[in-house]
Amino acid sequence: DVTVEYVFIRDAARAMLEVALARDVAGETFHLAGSGHTTPRAFFEQLRRVAGIRGGVRALPNVVTRLGSVFGGDARAFADILHLWTEPVLLDDTKYRTRFAPPAPTPYAEAIDETLRWFRAHPDAKNAN
Repeated sequence: DVTVEYVFIRDAARAMLEVALARDVAGETFHLAGSGHTTPRAFFEQLRRVAGIRGGVRALPNVVTRLGSVFGGDARAFADILHLWTEPVLLDDTKYRTRFAPPAPTPYAEAIDETLRWFRAHPDAKNAN
């Protein structure tokens, strides 16, 4: 239930392209915030609702993830980023917005809906491991 924000990949790609094409920002760092503060639990509940999946969302205790990391690469990789689920991840995009004046970020529900539509339209797409 830690406060986080997520950035829709299309928004991130647009921002990366803007920065990459700018001639006067070499070596500078820009952050892009998401469409608002949320929690992983709230985000996955919204994902579940938009996807039409019944049931609830439950957190996996960190100790279980760490134990699983001994036996599997996926669990090991997830254990390496547990800090992203236990410490707030909030980005200040003031510098980026001041320099580039981008459009508003895509709301989570819209981003989830668009992503699910894409995966449904591309059933052969695989998650790269």
